[in-house]
Amino acid sequence: MRQRRAQPMTGLIEPAAGNLIYIARITGVETVAAIARKRKGNLLSTADASTALGTLRKELAGLFLIVEVTTALLAAALDLAEKHALRGYDAVQLAAALEANEERAQASLPPLVLVTADNDLLVAGVAEGFITENPNLQILWHRQYRNAKAGAIRCSAHTGIPAVSAWKSS
Repeated sequence: MRQRRAQPMTGLIEPAAGNLIYIARITGVETVAAIARKRKGNLLSTADASTALGTLRKELAGLFLIVEVTTALLAAALDLAEKHALRGYDAVQLAAALEANEERAQASLPPLVLVTADNDLLVAGVAEGFITENPNLQILWHRQYRNAKAGAIRCSAHTGIPAVSAWKSS
């Protein structure tokens, strides 16, 4: 098993990174809504929003492994929402990650890493047994690293964990 340095979110989803990316089917809806809200609030130009939406649609067509939102998954999400006081879609994301992780465990595959910028979802993920990563902290680390002398800042490395289970755009 080799060790990998943490990488920004965009690096995690690049095919060359070798990660399997699992997302709940609703992730596309959540991401489109976030982009549209930023465009409407003039936080994102129309051109940038169009580019982001086009890229997202291409990536949804083949880059990700989709966890379907089923009645059983929604029942699990209800319990997780109550247990961890999560917002609705966050509970669905966590339920999807748990389902995908269970399928991997049954196939004797390594566990997933739950990647999210949502603090409540990070805390719930840890409580449910996930290793977690916050991509915002990854980006901060990379900025600090570029500005620091070589070796002054260390990054924790994960060993042999090939996958990302879910993330949110905020």
